[in-house]
Amino acid sequence: MARVRVLGAGVVGSVYAALLADAGHEVTLIARGSRLVDLRRHGLLVGLDGRILAPDVAVTKSPEVTDCDVLLVAVRGDQLAAALDDIAASPAGWVWMFTNPLELRSDVEDRLGRDRLVWCFSGVGGGVKDGQVTAHRVGQQPTVVEGGAAGSKFASQLLGAIDPHLRTEPDMHAWLNTHTVFVAAMAALVLEQPLETRSQRVRGAVLLVRAMRQAFDSLEAQGARITPRNLRMIFGRVPLPIAALYWAAQLSRPVVQVSMLPHATATRTTEQRAVAAHALDLAGHGPGLYRQLLAPLAGT
Repeated sequence: MARVRVLGAGVVGSVYAALLADAGHEVTLIARGSRLVDLRRHGLLVGLDGRILAPDVAVTKSPEVTDCDVLLVAVRGDQLAAALDDIAASPAGWVWMFTNPLELRSDVEDRLGRDRLVWCFSGVGGGVKDGQVTAHRVGQQPTVVEGGAAGSKFASQLLGAIDPHLRTEPDMHAWLNTHTVFVAAMAALVLEQPLETRSQRVRGAVLLVRAMRQAFDSLEAQGARITPRNLRMIFGRVPLPIAALYWAAQLSRPVVQVSMLPHATATRTTEQRAVAAHALDLAGHGPGLYRQLLAPLAGT
């Protein structure tokens, strides 16, 4: 049994706290504001793909976590800077960073030390309503754990027990950059483009595919690696009509409607704006259609 403290009680923090507690680990969930009130009043309640999880977890508002084996960080990317002092002060043996650090990656690694830090990324998405989390496992993106770090084996063992589709990624830096560029485009599409009808979704998917091809071409021209390769394939190797029809179908399915849209809507002017701005920096000045797609979300 591991002692796990989870910093951040949104969808990602709540789901992994519930899954780890359900697997028999000692879990403390660190929350604040109205989410803290709901957790103290009703306990942790998570609906994951139709399964209801209501494990017994401790809840606290104090970021000064006590001695533990793992600190799982699930704050939003735009909140990471404010939480970094508390994270660095944690006595946890391992820190699992379930947060896209955007431009703070080097700062995080310097402050925490590479000997105890493991970069991870969530394979779930969803929203919180009336105190309950409703989430969906993203089949196209299972939980990802950095490979080759000092704590990678331990993280893969614990997280693999609650997600049998877990993957390890040897180049997490490239993975996070690829993910940023892709997710920013998806968020911009679902938040800024009309997608109510099938014809609108097809037009939106054509825009997405063309924009992403430009962005990935630009990344590769800068010497960046695109990973996972299946994203590069569908946004570059698969013929445009086929790729567009695939993404048009995804836009009406849970991967978008449950996993992405609620979170993107709730964080439109905070996290999503920061992700879009960082994605534009990564893509550079070349891909005009990509910049056009992201400009409204990035506020540029």
